[in-house]
Amino acid sequence: MRYLFATLILISSYSAYAQESSDGPKNGITYTGKVSTPEFNGDMDKFLAENLKYPDDAREAAKEGIVNVYCLIDVKGRIHDPIIIKGISPSIDSEAMRLVKMMPSWTPAKARGKSIESNVRIQIPFKL
Repeated sequence: MRYLFATLILISSYSAYAQESSDGPKNGITYTGKVSTPEFNGDMDKFLAENLKYPDDAREAAKEGIVNVYCLIDVKGRIHDPIIIKGISPSIDSEAMRLVKMMPSWTPAKARGKSIESNVRIQIPFKL
């Protein structure tokens, strides 16, 4: 009986890793084992320096901080469904969204040698 109970626990914990996750990518698959993270192609600091336009109202109010944007990187490295998870002000948040939407394709995450969808948090600093 003890062995049967231990076996059932082992089987249920194994199957939990293979279940779909509502927090995961659109396809709902959760990968275990070695999974690479998506990477921005190029220099993020340079991209931001060349493209960030500090909103006038935020500059005048001396607003600073980091905007956190959560989005999906698909198998081709394209950004989908960006949302602000931590903002600063409406104008700064809008600028952060503009920047994310104009970013070049990323290198997608990989699992078992294949590109996969994955979620990523992008931090965009606003400093005067």
